[in-house]
Amino acid sequence: MDYSFEYLREPFRVTLVRDISWDGPEGTAAVNSLAALEVLDGMRAVFRPSVPLLSLGCRDRETPEFLRGDGPPVDLFHFRRTGGPAYDPGAIASADRSGFASGAAPCTSARDTTGEPLRAWLAGTLCQTPPDDNAVIVLDQLACWYGSAWLGPADPGRPPPRGILTDGLDPDRTEVTAVSHEGDFWVSGPAPGLGGPPPLSLTVMLDDEALFAHIKASWRPWAQPGTPQHTRLLTALDRLALKGWHRSL
Repeated sequence: MDYSFEYLREPFRVTLVRDISWDGPEGTAAVNSLAALEVLDGMRAVFRPSVPLLSLGCRDRETPEFLRGDGPPVDLFHFRRTGGPAYDPGAIASADRSGFASGAAPCTSARDTTGEPLRAWLAGTLCQTPPDDNAVIVLDQLACWYGSAWLGPADPGRPPPRGILTDGLDPDRTEVTAVSHEGDFWVSGPAPGLGGPPPLSLTVMLDDEALFAHIKASWRPWAQPGTPQHTRLLTALDRLALKGWHRSL
């Protein structure tokens, strides 16, 4: 085997914060939603989600407070990747079995879950009629718990590398095979047959005064300092810092 992967009981976690303003309802809602997508764009070199799940809420037109009571007509959506790096129907089937997107509106599908396809999807979900004149529909949470992580540059003369994924405290193990895409190898998760989290995951959430991005590396080597995979993750975090995303203390 080429790699040894391991679930970590203590994953590498980072929370990023981006301050927001509430200068006007519709425009601010759109700006905040695009800011949430900055995280996916900034992580693109190391992480690609497979089944992003979006929940929406309503905020008061004049203040940044979430409204209690009636929400948007449709408040849960999911997006499904149909190709691209480490596209793995098995991982998507795992998301279906888990009920991850249970109750979500009919999905939108595209080969890429970053960039313009996701922007168009998110803009479309916000184009709903609010439940009353005092409300504006906004992003509440964007959960990316199923996806692919960058493993390393591909060698044209070498087959995709394989590895054994272990739990550390559990004797169960499973074989993981990377997929080549545009000059790089990618690994998807969660791994079928073993359960547990994917190599990388992230969740973006809107609070009253800020957006929070919770990023987690649950597999070794992505969570292990000094490895190429961890270094690439830190580089992505540095790029996000240039766009106003700063680590929470």
